[in-house]
Amino acid sequence: MLTHGLLVPHPPAIIPAVGKEFVRKFEKTINAMLSLGMELKNSAIETIVIVTPHAEIRPDSFLIRVPKSPSFTGNMSAFGAPEVSVSFERDRLMTARIIETAASQGISVEPVDEEALDYGTTVPLYYLASGLPNIQIVSLSSSLSSAAEHVRMGELVREVTEKSDKKVAFVASAELAHNCLSHRTPRCATYSRRSRKRWLRINNFTSR
Repeated sequence: MLTHGLLVPHPPAIIPAVGKEFVRKFEKTINAMLSLGMELKNSAIETIVIVTPHAEIRPDSFLIRVPKSPSFTGNMSAFGAPEVSVSFERDRLMTARIIETAASQGISVEPVDEEALDYGTTVPLYYLASGLPNIQIVSLSSSLSSAAEHVRMGELVREVTEKSDKKVAFVASAELAHNCLSHRTPRCATYSRRSRKRWLRINNFTSR
């Protein structure tokens, strides 16, 4: 059954080994991620279905990772912290059911042989799965298709997860504004004064 739906950020700097002395600036975000991780642990979540915008993306298809290996691995080597690594077993059955259901509904979902997790997946799972040693993962990518097609894909995932006997959490990994809220924020690509307004709009919507 689908028990949780989460919208989470993925800045690498919230991992202490990456953010280093600046990590304190992300205290509220880190505490929120820790709180969500504890909620998933207390709920005995068995599978996390996570969607990332930072893995390979196709124009008209959603990608689902189906590596030959039984597990996924991810690390922070690209951000100067190779000692930070994660490994998760993949949920083969749920992955297969998503692929089969997509085919029956005419939604383009392509399996790809990819074991390595991108940072858009690794960073959230670093916190969300920290208390779930036996957690299984389904790894999806967003696509460049329409918003309506993304809604269809979301409804498909809900259908599959709600039919499952396992406790499932759906996680959307997203940096909504892709800008920092302050020009003093470390390791930030760009700064925009409009970012705070965007975040407030999303916060108001998700708080309803």
